[in-house]
Amino acid sequence: MFRMIEAAAACVRHSGPKRPRMSQVVRALDSMDELSDLSNGMKPGQSEIFDSREQSAQIRMFQRMAFGSQEYSSDFFNYSQSSYRS
Repeated sequence: MFRMIEAAAACVRHSGPKRPRMSQVVRALDSMDELSDLSNGMKPGQSEIFDSREQSAQIRMFQRMAFGSQEYSSDFFNYSQSSYRS
């Protein structure tokens, strides 16, 4: 079970080049040996540092592109939340 969790964690890394190839995942799950390396240079417990301010700015930009304005996107978000609560 641990090997499946380890493979899943490796497959959802933020950076595409750090994710294992499908053949590596299949080999790791098929053989269940400790020699299969899914790390691609990442150490266990290691994470990548992201600039949340930059990501927030990108999200706001995509919202403006999708909804046309900041006000409309926040109105849509508030409406969506209230409709789920009902």
